[in-house]
Amino acid sequence: MKPEDGDRIQAFLKKWQGSQGNERANYQGFFLDLCEALGVDRPPPKGNIPGDPYCFDKDIQVIHKDGITTNFADFYKEGHFLIEAKQGGNSSKRGTAKRGTKTYDTAMEKAFYQALSYTPFLPSKPPFVIRPRPNLPIL
Repeated sequence: MKPEDGDRIQAFLKKWQGSQGNERANYQGFFLDLCEALGVDRPPPKGNIPGDPYCFDKDIQVIHKDGITTNFADFYKEGHFLIEAKQGGNSSKRGTAKRGTKTYDTAMEKAFYQALSYTPFLPSKPPFVIRPRPNLPIL
């Protein structure tokens, strides 16, 4: 690790540490900044590459008994990860769960199960699925 790598990571942490805004307002900026902090490529504009293998708001065709529904994964890179973003905060506000509370844990669980429900419909499954807490069952 080079000194400038640490500087990028520290700048990222400083910027986002106290973030409390709305999930929809912040998640793309957060992940773009994370890509920069980690020194990895940012996703190209959606629609530039057929199938959008690395993008925000990945279209996922979910098949169910009543037909097909298009859902959207917040951040996706084929064969690497699928992320469903949820925003936490240090205080309770509408649309933002307070970190360290049962409501926050419930929001994280919801994101986990939402992401997990998409995996059968992806071109390739992510190599692993991270649970928000160790004892959360994988259904």
